[in-house]
Amino acid sequence: MKPMNFVLAACARMRLPLGKKAGKFMKALVVLALAGFSSLALAAQADEAAQPQSPAVEQYTYGMNLDVAHVVSTTDVSNQCGVVPAQMTYEDSKGERHTIEYQVWGNGCTGG
Repeated sequence: MKPMNFVLAACARMRLPLGKKAGKFMKALVVLALAGFSSLALAAQADEAAQPQSPAVEQYTYGMNLDVAHVVSTTDVSNQCGVVPAQMTYEDSKGERHTIEYQVWGNGCTGG
């Protein structure tokens, strides 16, 4: 069934007037649908803008002065063996978030 025939059949079932009034009805229906979709798109865009940006990862070097007021997260290395890269995200005394990457010995080594 062609889309227009489907719409006309739906209009007939709902006892909507056909002819010139049906054309106006269809235009109004399309405008309402577009308005609904555009509002959903704007809401999704607002949600993305509200999410905090993740901080850039800095490579840690020995002797680097760190202002760590609160550790937010660290990489889990409990199942890794040997020297592996790890990251730590922290907040400084001003409340700004930083992420550093460093090398650490994993805790997953077993069997000597």
